[in-house]
Amino acid sequence: MDPVPPSPEDSQLLQFYTGQCQTHYRTLLSAIEALLASAGAHQPPRVFVPHGKFVIVTAHKLVFVGDTVSRLASSAAVRARVGAASTALCQALKEAVLSVKSAALSYPSLPAAREMQGCVAELSRQALAFTTLLGTLAPS
Repeated sequence: MDPVPPSPEDSQLLQFYTGQCQTHYRTLLSAIEALLASAGAHQPPRVFVPHGKFVIVTAHKLVFVGDTVSRLASSAAVRARVGAASTALCQALKEAVLSVKSAALSYPSLPAAREMQGCVAELSRQALAFTTLLGTLAPS
């Protein structure tokens, strides 16, 4: 059974924010790549923390989009799906924040760096899931 198509208002909202999300997601991938490269090279916190901050700020933009869409959508189904994906993304973001902080405080601990890499990879997966969901919900 196919889901009910979104209302014209929700369609417009989803189309606009899908474009925004795709841009933010590409920026997030670049930021994650820079963070993982610096962590992989065992660079000190003064080098990798700024990359981590940029990852966090960029991912927060996606969370903000999710919050906005889940508040403004007229369809309860759209609000619920976007809200759930946004919540999962926000949780992954929280874990990434804590792991970057821990890696900085524990430097040069390899387990802390690996934990950070894992959390950032999960953040990337959740960001992809969120961006894909918006693209799926938006009519083409």
